[in-house]
Amino acid sequence: MTREAGFTFVAVMLMTLLVLSLGVYLCVLMANQSHLTSSVDSQLYSLVLAENGVEYARSVLPHLDLNRVLAGLDGKHSGASTLEWRNPLTFDLARQMEPDAWSPSCDDGWPAHEETLLLPQGYPSAGGGRFYIRFSNNPLEPAAEDKDGIVLVRSMGITGANRNGFFHSARNNVSLVEAALRQERVFDLQAALVLFGESATFEWPGEGFEFNGNLNPAVGIVGYGELAQNLLNSLAAGQGVCFQGAGGSPSMREMTNEYLASPVYRRVFDTGFWEHFQDQLPAFVDTRLPGLRFYPNGGDISGSFEGFLVARGDFTLTEVQVEGVILHLGGGRLTLAADTSVRGAIWMSNNAGDGSGNLVHGPLDLRIVGSVSVAYDAGAVRRSLTLLPPTQLGWRILFPEMKL
Repeated sequence: MTREAGFTFVAVMLMTLLVLSLGVYLCVLMANQSHLTSSVDSQLYSLVLAENGVEYARSVLPHLDLNRVLAGLDGKHSGASTLEWRNPLTFDLARQMEPDAWSPSCDDGWPAHEETLLLPQGYPSAGGGRFYIRFSNNPLEPAAEDKDGIVLVRSMGITGANRNGFFHSARNNVSLVEAALRQERVFDLQAALVLFGESATFEWPGEGFEFNGNLNPAVGIVGYGELAQNLLNSLAAGQGVCFQGAGGSPSMREMTNEYLASPVYRRVFDTGFWEHFQDQLPAFVDTRLPGLRFYPNGGDISGSFEGFLVARGDFTLTEVQVEGVILHLGGGRLTLAADTSVRGAIWMSNNAGDGSGNLVHGPLDLRIVGSVSVAYDAGAVRRSLTLLPPTQLGWRILFPEMKL
């Protein structure tokens, strides 16, 4: 009888332990499920912050000197040998860090303005959490030297994790997003007047006009055919002095080979570039000053303007003071009439695709009437280019398991 009671006691104890174990398991399961729900919200928020960081990068990129950003304020790139060198922070550090107590030990790739790092402790959000961004050169070029204007930006969103669940040790939830962005520098013109095409018609008044390239040429020629000869043949005796700048009189330089050799400028020979540019252009029109204006059907304007001025068709400027860039995309005549001055540069082209990937050039048509002054100003050109947003070439979410 005593032996049977002992077996009964052991069975009861085992059953009791089983019930207790199931109870503890259910408690842990419910606690972790509650934590998981809260953690998912926090993780999604960190992803939203990372996406916001990419948008921030898009807004500042047009204003940055990429090579300076890649090297950092100290002017020395630290190299690409360490793991996760493109990331603002490593995943392990981001999960455990105290954001208020952290600052970057390396300034490579961190955007800066006037010798001051932007967002050295990230961008704090109103709902808690931060994002951090870092630029790095695209993998096809050396890490410290940009030539094509294409960079990667990695944005890391960090939010505080719910640490009430069992076996949960991470302080933060982390998301990492990468975007490939291209600065638009095709129209960083290097002459007061840049002509792209094969032929042109010019009409000049006596000697009451001036194209001044200062240390650069007054006229840059990009293309083939008779374009340069058309310009020379159009000038009357004594008009060569109206084109001042680097080189002889008239100041003129053949730039075709320079454009073909440049990963930035050679895109003007690509029909896809022109189709994309003209398709996207209306979306970025900005009527503020400085701003971007587009006249697809030509027109007549007067007054003053600062920024990026694009037109097609017959387009006339009369008594206009422009600081920035004028793009005339053909389809008619560009007329600079009396008392018009341009400080910056002018681009003229007249091309379209032939359906087979080739550019077909129509003749350019430029008419000068009365007293007109066009003076090259590199600063005005580059300020205008900040109005062109970068082009996004790629986007992806990155995870620690990937090769970073």
